[in-house]
Amino acid sequence: MIIASGVFFVTIIKTPTSIVKQFNLEKFLPYCLKCSNCQICPVTDFSEDYTPTESFVYDIISSEDPLGNVNLWKCVSCHYCQDVCPFGLSPHNLFMEIKAASYSEGKSPSAVTSLIKSIVTTGRGFGVSTRTDKMREKLGLSPLTSNGAKDVLKLSEITGATKHIIIEKEEEQ
Repeated sequence: MIIASGVFFVTIIKTPTSIVKQFNLEKFLPYCLKCSNCQICPVTDFSEDYTPTESFVYDIISSEDPLGNVNLWKCVSCHYCQDVCPFGLSPHNLFMEIKAASYSEGKSPSAVTSLIKSIVTTGRGFGVSTRTDKMREKLGLSPLTSNGAKDVLKLSEITGATKHIIIEKEEEQ
């Protein structure tokens, strides 16, 4: 348990010290005043779990396991939290780092992993059904191809995403 001493208060969080150090939360937490400015986050519009003092942002940064916190993946990268923070903190950038670590450690939700696998292997985030082909033909559009798959695969190899997909394939066998 970490005690983050803020400018006007002291907050006790459950985030393990190793996570606090890994993501430099010791530079973030003391400034979070729970001012509720980040309640502008679109995630709060769809959940009654968050209050002005227990925001979506605070849910993630004070979690016992931020990498395994499924709420992390609700962030839509709108940057509103960053725009309204009176200290100029960037919860969004922090969330992107935590998401990357979550994926690398195999803690991301299966839907996220499946989506990444689909994008890397087909170049698309969704499957193409025969109905899609028929609708495209009816509209005079050419069939969808996987032309971008090679480029996406190359990018995923550079970023290391392919390594995690190959590990998953080996585990499935």
